[in-house]
Amino acid sequence: MYFSEDNIKQLQDAYAEVEGKYQSLLLTFATRTYEQKEAAEFAMHGFTRRVKTMKRCIDNVYRICPPDIDHKPSSEELSDLAINLQAFILNVYGSLDNLAWVWVKEKGILNKKGKPLSNGEIGFAEKYSAVRDTFSSEFQAYLKTLDKWFSHVENFRHSLAHRIPLYVPPYVSNEEEVKREKELEDLRTDALKKHQFEEFERLSDEIETLGNFVPWMTHSFGEKSPQAVFHAQIIADWNTVVQISEHFVEELNK
Repeated sequence: MYFSEDNIKQLQDAYAEVEGKYQSLLLTFATRTYEQKEAAEFAMHGFTRRVKTMKRCIDNVYRICPPDIDHKPSSEELSDLAINLQAFILNVYGSLDNLAWVWVKEKGILNKKGKPLSNGEIGFAEKYSAVRDTFSSEFQAYLKTLDKWFSHVENFRHSLAHRIPLYVPPYVSNEEEVKREKELEDLRTDALKKHQFEEFERLSDEIETLGNFVPWMTHSFGEKSPQAVFHAQIIADWNTVVQISEHFVEELNK
């Protein structure tokens, strides 16, 4: 197993809290009275829909690949993991944009010329100063503490949307295993050319025994992209969205 018993318990305990936090978010945003119709739509049909998808993605990841997994996932399971992680990251990014839109519409935020903000000006990250500058000093200071996290989410989201999608490696090998895998691949190709199908299957089975599964997600090895242990990362990202949402509601109610 990749995780220690203590780590597994911590992850399982954190996962057990996801449902309750989702229900709390749903009640907070779906039952609130909004002054502006567009703000209500971004809250109820944007934000709450996205957090429901995020919760479902977490459920799926922990079902397909629980923290105490002791074998390599199948090709189909790896594909399903990638699909759910991709959907999760996109909706983390989108859920925060939805909250920014709620603020802009509910508070009637305009640019310095008194015109509506463009789509590219609306968000919570540091670069969206047209929105950030309209918050209280306390909320601005809080968001500033999350600048590195916003960069992390943006890195994964932009690669997913525009360059290389998130990927879960089937296994990780050490130097000796990499060398042996190359030897077996050459032997397997030779066996196939000679129509030695039983030998081909035997060599394929041996290749499958090499390496160990690690619960990492990344997007591009060529770009030397960051790697993240996805069980912990998606819980951390979820909890961050929950925390931002709670602070945001306080800001909205001022």
